[in-house]
Amino acid sequence: MKYELKIVKSMEVLEEEAKNLAQEIAVAKTGYPGFNPDPTKRTDSDWLAHDIRHMRFWNILGWIDGYSSKKPESEKRHVRLQAELDFSYDKLERMFNLVVNSALFGENHGGAPGYERGHSILFEAIATNRHSMFYESFPEELHKRLVNGSFWEMMRYGDCHNYEKLEDVLMNHFRDLRTSFAPKGLELFSRHRFSRKATDLYGAEESGLSNKAILRYGEFVKKLDKRMFELNLTPTDINPLAESYIEALNGLDEWECPIFDNYKQLKKDPFVVKYLRN
Repeated sequence: MKYELKIVKSMEVLEEEAKNLAQEIAVAKTGYPGFNPDPTKRTDSDWLAHDIRHMRFWNILGWIDGYSSKKPESEKRHVRLQAELDFSYDKLERMFNLVVNSALFGENHGGAPGYERGHSILFEAIATNRHSMFYESFPEELHKRLVNGSFWEMMRYGDCHNYEKLEDVLMNHFRDLRTSFAPKGLELFSRHRFSRKATDLYGAEESGLSNKAILRYGEFVKKLDKRMFELNLTPTDINPLAESYIEALNGLDEWECPIFDNYKQLKKDPFVVKYLRN
């Protein structure tokens, strides 16, 4: 089943839709126009309406599409089948639109993780998840935006929980990375609550990126550096990204050996020399 996606231009429109949809679901399923005042009688529908009202799109996906890293696929499939029984096509389509638009707007209504990882969640939960009920409805033209948004979200220090995802972006979607996305990307990057430091690329005990992925990352950051003024960026913007690359070139494996055999040659790159001085 395909659902039509409409990207809204105004946060006010989205907030009004969240309010109306939450109330409709609450009244239809629980009889209350808002959150059930009796906590002992709150149902899943109560919590769904509550998450819709506050635009917690990742929780909405959990209620209707089984989004969870812990649930087995059989359980997720049951969640989807139940949602199709419980809600009309129109309601599911409206929830799909609310989920996507809330993630792309990225306003801090629902808090973490949505505010910090909206693109990454959509990319994982819908765009690349063939089991999702919304997979066939996700427009191809939005894939590139999610690739770019996911890259910048994963580059925040401490937020790269799964190096496989960053590896996938760099090795399988590298052509989709756009330097023109950098101004928006830096805004995503700056949402980290504690640090402007970029993530550690090589990790520890073989948990980080492959050497090829690290070099591709460096290739992308060099492109940013070349277009810095055209994109209205500053060396301060580039520095944490460059620093992460340079640290990776100096990285050691579990045997305390350099992860790059030619690290001395790589560090002679004019780009590396430039940011070593900063």
